[in-house]
Order: sequence, then C-alpha cells, then structure tokens
Amino acid sequence: MNDYNKWFDICNVELVNYIPRGSVYIVPDGRFADLGKSGYRTHGALDLALFDNGYPVDIEELHYLLPIEFMNCVRVNDGKNFLSEVVVDLPAEKVNSDQLDSIEKYLENLPTPIVTVGCTLKNIHQVYNLNEISAYDIRKKIRNFYVTGVLHEDVEELEDDGIN
Repeated sequence: MNDYNKWFDICNVELVNYIPRGSVYIVPDGRFADLGKSGYRTHGALDLALFDNGYPVDIEELHYLLPIEFMNCVRVNDGKNFLSEVVVDLPAEKVNSDQLDSIEKYLENLPTPIVTVGCTLKNIHQVYNLNEISAYDIRKKIRNFYVTGVLHEDVEELEDDGIN
C-alpha cells in the first residue's frame, strides 16, 4: 500500500522538488506533494480524495493520516491554513535521509520560529523554537527519535553518530 506515486497521481497531486510554505506532504523520495496547487486546502481533503478514489482502507480507519500511516509520508504545515501552528507530523516508520533533508529545508524557510514536531500515531510531540535551535538540530532529534522513541528537548543530549 506504500505506492504514493500511484495514489497521488490518481488524485492529481503534483510532486515537486521544493515548496517553501503551505500544507504539504514530504514523500519517501524527499519530494513535496503540492496540495495547494493540486486543489486540496488541507491534508484531510487529500485523505478524503484518496478514499473516494478507492484507496484500500476501511472507513473506520479514515482519520486524516493515510499518507503518514500507509505511505510513510511526513505531513508539514506552515501554520497559515486551518492549523495555527507549524507542524511536522512524522510517520511511525523511520523516515529516510531524503525526507530529513526536505524537513530541514522546509524548517529553514518558515515565517515563524515555533514548530511542533511529533508523531501523532505514537502520541509524541515536542515544541521547538527555531530562534533557539537550528533546523539541522531538529533534524538530528527526528533521526534519533526513530532510535530512542523520544524527541529530546536538549540538543546537547544528542550525538551526531551518523544514524540515518
């Protein structure tokens, strides 16, 4: 069920190399699913379109996280849409270095410094201030989250040990 290319194509979602803002998904190859340009105002609107177009999921499982849960995509929002905060919502399965590169790039260009990083599927969230921590350090925290299961508050706790 991880064939995001097929399903995003069915729903006419354009995959691009970079989007500086908006509600987007970062797919496993590191590209950005341009929801706004594709006519979806929210992540939930895309979920409904996936379901309506035959994505194989029971209606009871439809909780607006299909690309995160089943396609290993990262959901990001710049806080300018229905959510009033910047959110990076991670899949339960480990993200790869291409996705980490894209997350870092997205965070480096945000209009606001406060970002919530988490994994809704595991009920784990941590708020960071980009005036106090770099996008690269948040990248390290995300990478280590998949090893430790924790989003650390202090960057000094982390070692740059080459875990991808």
